[in-house]
Amino acid sequence: MKAVAAFTLLAVACLAGCGTTAADARAGASATGACPSVHDQPMPDDCVGYDPDAGMRANDAYRERSVVPPGGRGEAVEHRERIVAALTEAVAAGPLTADDARAVLEPLGYGVQAHGSSEVSMGGLAIGVDVGSACVYGEIRDTEVTLAIGGGIVDGGCLPALGN
Repeated sequence: MKAVAAFTLLAVACLAGCGTTAADARAGASATGACPSVHDQPMPDDCVGYDPDAGMRANDAYRERSVVPPGGRGEAVEHRERIVAALTEAVAAGPLTADDARAVLEPLGYGVQAHGSSEVSMGGLAIGVDVGSACVYGEIRDTEVTLAIGGGIVDGGCLPALGN
């Protein structure tokens, strides 16, 4: 009988303590979620604010290119000229796919990342070639080969993964 009385007393105490208003609960509560900061609007009490624009910029950070090391640019320029010449000759014979670009450049000793097709209607062929100290990267659209020199991307390699 004492156990039932103690349990009843404990239940009443709990229910009395749980009957606080929402305003009282927020005063001592911690944040329960993240909310985007909206200009000139107060932040709800149960949110931790964040800048959604900064989040979007950070989301694309994996695409940022590293800096080509000093002295590496000259070597990369020579590789770029060799790669452009080989791809220009190949695309003159017809559209190139990613597999075609690899077939042209791998025998020359290059590791190739590529996706797409050089046909403009297919969106063009994106290509990235690791030349050791840098990347030669860009695209081929129809017969136009446009390649630049830069460092690798933060995500690794010379091109973002397909779909990124």
